[in-house]
Amino acid sequence: MTKSILRLLLLTVITISNFHASFPLLAYDFTSGNLYYNILSEEDKTVEVTYKTIDHYDYISGNLIIPSTVTNDSKTYLTVAIGDEAFEGCKELYSVTIPNSVTSIGEYAFFCCAGLTTVGIPNSVTTIKGNAFAYCEKLTSVDLPNSVSFIGKRAFRYSGLTSVIIPNSLSKIDEYVFYNCYDLVSVTFPTSEILIWSGAFYANWKLTTIYCMSSTPPQCANHAFVGNILQKVTLYVPKGTKPKYQSVDPWRDCLKIEEMDFGGSGDMADDDSMLQISVVDGVLTIGGIGGNEAVAIYDMQGRMMYRGTERVISDLAPGIYVAKISNKTAKFTI
Repeated sequence: MTKSILRLLLLTVITISNFHASFPLLAYDFTSGNLYYNILSEEDKTVEVTYKTIDHYDYISGNLIIPSTVTNDSKTYLTVAIGDEAFEGCKELYSVTIPNSVTSIGEYAFFCCAGLTTVGIPNSVTTIKGNAFAYCEKLTSVDLPNSVSFIGKRAFRYSGLTSVIIPNSLSKIDEYVFYNCYDLVSVTFPTSEILIWSGAFYANWKLTTIYCMSSTPPQCANHAFVGNILQKVTLYVPKGTKPKYQSVDPWRDCLKIEEMDFGGSGDMADDDSMLQISVVDGVLTIGGIGGNEAVAIYDMQGRMMYRGTERVISDLAPGIYVAKISNKTAKFTI
């Protein structure tokens, strides 16, 4: 009797295996163009982008623009999420533009997309789940919009990020979010209070500059920064707050703490200058100079982000910049 049951179970396993080999399990409800979708709600007409089959690696490549709406069976659906594992292992995916209808980027959504260099995250996204961009080794920068309120564990581990600006909307940096980002040299923390969990910046050995824009030192769990990393960085804090940072862990470990003005009105290098800098709703306006004088704008890593004669500039990402016009300079924050 027992042998008969075992033979039956073995036959069942073989039959299922053969079926899967002939007919791979599909992970989607419908396809449009080169993308695959799951219907989340027929009532709300919402979908998420997903993958084709369980063995879905390398099914898409090149430069991808995800549409905000998609039509199937004469019904139009709104794309509201990038599903779990949607593009995992697509090593030849180079850039992704996400529509401003998307609110969530799923776990492992772009995991091991080794060729990914550019991703546009709109200000509709509130959630970036765990391991979403892990092992994206060529992803050197990403703009985190001020809508993001949650970033899951290990979301950017082993990525190629060189600088990170944390938005005000984020109140916590989860465990190992930026773990082993070997090329990370600069981190900017927001004016709002934030909690940094254990291992969040583990093994970021090239980290040289940290900007803490809050008058209250960010609270850190044990081992948020591992080793002697903080002893090697220059920590910039708001004017008048240096004693606060020197009195609490782990910031007391910083051997070089400098105060600076993070205000959006700018920090003039020459007192006699008539240069006027203002930032309102992320838009930079420059006054006090001739209309034909060129303006050069640099980020805090010395990279030129803009050069021209425009006096109103609206496409700068959140961060700290230096404007140079002739012999005049000004520091400002977007």
